[in-house]
Amino acid sequence: MKLKLTHVVMVLVFLVLLALNIPKVDAQRPPPNASRQEVILAPLFVARDEVATEDAATLAACLDFDAGGSFDDMNSLAFSAYQTYSSIPSSAARVIELFICAGDGSDGDPENKTLSIAVVGYRHANGPAVLVFYADCIVGDSAIVTYPNVVSGATNDGTTATNRNWVDTMTLTSKWLKPVGTIDSNSDRVCRAAWATCGYEYFTVYFYNAAGTGAEAGDLSAYYSYYN
Repeated sequence: MKLKLTHVVMVLVFLVLLALNIPKVDAQRPPPNASRQEVILAPLFVARDEVATEDAATLAACLDFDAGGSFDDMNSLAFSAYQTYSSIPSSAARVIELFICAGDGSDGDPENKTLSIAVVGYRHANGPAVLVFYADCIVGDSAIVTYPNVVSGATNDGTTATNRNWVDTMTLTSKWLKPVGTIDSNSDRVCRAAWATCGYEYFTVYFYNAAGTGAEAGDLSAYYSYYN
């Protein structure tokens, strides 16, 4: 049976239309459903560096709203949750991880010395100082053999440490929008606190009940890292 010319034309038109509707695959772009995981490697930063003793008076002034306590009163102790490092994208951290270490105030053994911390937050450009959490801490027996190499620089960056130990226990009270956690507390290892930034950019770590005498720790440091 011979095909008529009109039939041939109709078949050709159909094939052209079919070809136009086939989605093209871009060799440079994975398909929409392809799984992709971005790994972010975040270093340590220094929040407080070898503070000799407590700064309870500074904390009290920060939260004294009769005298200040606003974003404009934020002091230089604050660190920003917005960090850029190497291959890490420039973006605000969603979770902060906090490490505390200390001595005994006189270069003796700091194990079982005590201290307390308070973390205060500020939003991006205005608003009051708000209490994120406070915690009573015990210094453990995990020694800092070498001070951490931190991105922002510190007094003893990368040098040998003497009689400085990590906090291994935190008893925490949260005042935050979301739960604040402790990781590996009361373990004879390195305890950390972690909290979601909840849109806040600046945070300050304050030390109190840490006079560097008797049972109270001194020579206080705080390091932080983050993940998105």
